[in-house]
Amino acid sequence: RTHRVELEGGSLTLITVNASTPEKRLDAWEADLAGVHEAATAHSSEPVLLIGDFNAVREHLTMRQLTASGLTDAVDQTGAGWLPTFPANRWYPPLFAIDHVMVNDRLRVLSLSTFDIKGADHLGLVAQIALS
Repeated sequence: RTHRVELEGGSLTLITVNASTPEKRLDAWEADLAGVHEAATAHSSEPVLLIGDFNAVREHLTMRQLTASGLTDAVDQTGAGWLPTFPANRWYPPLFAIDHVMVNDRLRVLSLSTFDIKGADHLGLVAQIALS
């Protein structure tokens, strides 16, 4: 879903992501992320922020395509390293970094961290974003 967000000093396009799970319906997952890529590309002349559950790690082709189109994962901008977010409701720590915050070159990510959401199977991500 694409949203227009008005801020002091400007505005941005927010794209919220909740991709299908690839192990259940690979075609739906690919279509979801192709739609995310299309929306981000359509708004590339303005600040773009993508947030949510991509159900993909950075090494997936779909994520590499987003990066190749000019988007940067917040973990790269902040140097946050590996921030696994799933599964968060087990006795062991999360194993997969499938939730992401991504921006184009018109935004900067100042900080990124995870937090627990009671009862959820994902950790949440908190990012501090600034207009470039």
